[in-house]
Amino acid sequence: MSSKSSGYNIAIRDSYFKKVYNVISKSASNGGSCAGGIFWQLLSQGMDTYGDGYEVIFMNSPSTGEIIKQQSMKMSHIK
Repeated sequence: MSSKSSGYNIAIRDSYFKKVYNVISKSASNGGSCAGGIFWQLLSQGMDTYGDGYEVIFMNSPSTGEIIKQQSMKMSHIK
């Protein structure tokens, strides 16, 4: 969901990230694919004008950064 969409908020986006990452983690844990969990843009603070509505700026949404960090940790433990 674009931040430019009506009804958008960070909690909705975080929920979406969690759902996608859970599917990827399950797949990878069962020997399947672990691809497809990329987000569109990661921007630094002050680069807001370059965003298209799908950007992630960790300083503006630390909860999203935490979700991505947790997924990275999960994936690093899959053998």
